[in-house]
Amino acid sequence: MVRRGVGGEVGGEGGVRGIGFVATNSLTQGEQVAPLWRLLFDRYGMEISFAHRTFAWGSDARGMAHVHVVIIGLIRREDAPASRRLFTSTDIKGDPAETVHTVISPYLTDASLLANPHLFVADTNKPINGLPNMVMGTKPTDGGNLIFERADRDSFLIMEPNAAPYMRPFIGAEEIINGKTRYILVLKDAAPNELRSLTSRAHNRPLARVQRNEFLVQVSFRRAVLRTLKAREFRP
Repeated sequence: MVRRGVGGEVGGEGGVRGIGFVATNSLTQGEQVAPLWRLLFDRYGMEISFAHRTFAWGSDARGMAHVHVVIIGLIRREDAPASRRLFTSTDIKGDPAETVHTVISPYLTDASLLANPHLFVADTNKPINGLPNMVMGTKPTDGGNLIFERADRDSFLIMEPNAAPYMRPFIGAEEIINGKTRYILVLKDAAPNELRSLTSRAHNRPLARVQRNEFLVQVSFRRAVLRTLKAREFRP
């Protein structure tokens, strides 16, 4: 006996040839894609034979929540059609438009131009660019002595203009989320003689010529630079 489902023939003398199902659209988004579709493609040899991208699945029943769903047809790779239909609704509640492709990706997009139509965006614990693993993100350990607010940076550079090449934007979660602007002195590439020159000027500047807060910034800077020099002296 042959029964017909959403996608066409799903049974018969040769066994199950294809299936069609409705699922929440999370099946084609985010972290779920790689583990699920790798299994379907690689282990079970399935292909997407047709699909309907995200649309609102609703009901006239009182209190019925609207769910965003997709419709996907799966078929064995050896039975996959040469042309595969993809339906897309420009309005999530509107009628879909149909396009035809040679292959459909697990994200329900046209994959005909991809070298690997089964390409996933998967998480990894190793850098893809060959660089060493990042075991720690942005974590200044200078006690705050090398981090400047905008006004402190401007005052400091008036007194220490030669430090300008080492002043970089400091961007962390607070800066991104709250739009804050801060700067940090990056002394990694500073020559020791330049560091000593900077600390010498900061140390010898008379207190009477600067405001108290500017002087405190200078003192903090001097202490941080001296710690950097000391660390370099003991570096193997």
